[in-house]
Amino acid sequence: MNNHHHACGPATAQNQVEMIHQLKQIDGTLQSFGATQSESVLKAKLEFAFSDVHERQIYPARLGQLITRVVLIVTAAFDDLDARVSVGDEGDRHRLLPAGSTDLTEPCTFSAHPNYAYSADTSISLFISPANSTQGRGIIYLYCD
Repeated sequence: MNNHHHACGPATAQNQVEMIHQLKQIDGTLQSFGATQSESVLKAKLEFAFSDVHERQIYPARLGQLITRVVLIVTAAFDDLDARVSVGDEGDRHRLLPAGSTDLTEPCTFSAHPNYAYSADTSISLFISPANSTQGRGIIYLYCD
């Protein structure tokens, strides 16, 4: 079951999003309050921009690896309401962070807890659909057990 959280605006039943109010830096890694190292470990960080290619590899997941959390930080707002990003794999580009669960038009922090275990070695990617954006930047953090 996917759980998604964000720090911008109210949650809706449509996008299954709840709010995160605070994030903090711990030894150069990003963790939400209440998370512990035993719950998940930061495995990858990827910075991206509106002008990037439409697919960027984040991490090579291994057979049985559990993806516990995906954090998206919009550091500079995209200027097109139709801009979207998702995190997943070639089998399902929205598996870990669905495009419709984020709003790129304002600086925000979103967190998804997919708790998905891969049944084969799989490349996890960020899929960028900037629409007609002329600006926008963000960072993806990927956590695994």
